[in-house]
Amino acid sequence: MKNIVNINVGLDSTAKAYIKTKKDSEVNPVVIGNVGSTNSIKLLRYKMKDGTVAEEYVQMIMTCNGGQTLYFLALKINERYLNWPSKKIIKKVSDYSVI
Repeated sequence: MKNIVNINVGLDSTAKAYIKTKKDSEVNPVVIGNVGSTNSIKLLRYKMKDGTVAEEYVQMIMTCNGGQTLYFLALKINERYLNWPSKKIIKKVSDYSVI
């Protein structure tokens, strides 16, 4: 695991549940951007059943003690944001910091 530099932590469970229940299954997600030192992390746009659009964005980038860079993604739906809660970010960083 020490050779891995970029780690896509992805969306929080609330955002994942929102996409799972609300996205239009007839329309595939569209890549709207790439992030990371090698552009290996894709940011997606989803069409929802009600016609709205949800887009992933980078909420936070943190470097751990082991040298890995964690990318926390969040979801924006119109003027609503589904972000990672602080407690979950701290827990995730501490999990990777012991590597």
